[in-house]
Amino acid sequence: MTDTSSKKMRMPGAERTVSVMFVCGGCKAVYEASQVSRPATKYFRCEQRDGIVHRWSGNYDYVQWKSFPKNWGER
Repeated sequence: MTDTSSKKMRMPGAERTVSVMFVCGGCKAVYEASQVSRPATKYFRCEQRDGIVHRWSGNYDYVQWKSFPKNWGER
């Protein structure tokens, strides 16, 4: 018997995700989303000012949106 519990196995048809950063053009809020390969037509609105941060249509979808604190990149 083989223990596969600690091995990462990719199942056929499993989605590959890529993290993508977006910045709101109005208030400069920063967001991260996961890009997955599946057709979608959607948009994401800024939590701060309710404007559209990103609109997409095509072979990719953006899911699991996460916002960053205003000062996340400051040193």
